[in-house]
Amino acid sequence: MAQTFRKQEGETWKEAMLRYARPYRMERDVLGTFTRLVKDGLSEAEAAWDALYEWDLLGFENNE
Repeated sequence: MAQTFRKQEGETWKEAMLRYARPYRMERDVLGTFTRLVKDGLSEAEAAWDALYEWDLLGFENNE
C-alpha cells in the first residue's frame, strides 16, 4: 500500500489538500503547515503533500 494524494481536474494543490483535511475539520492546522512550508521554499505540490503527511491525512492505495 502506498500513501496517495490526488487533485481533481481544475483543482489547485492547496484546494486538494483542504479537501483531504475537511472531513477531519483540520483545515486550519493543515493550512498553517502548508503556508510555513511554502515560505520555506517548497513548491505548492510538495508543501501540500508534506502538510497532509505531517497531520497523517494522506490516503492509501493498493499498488498490486
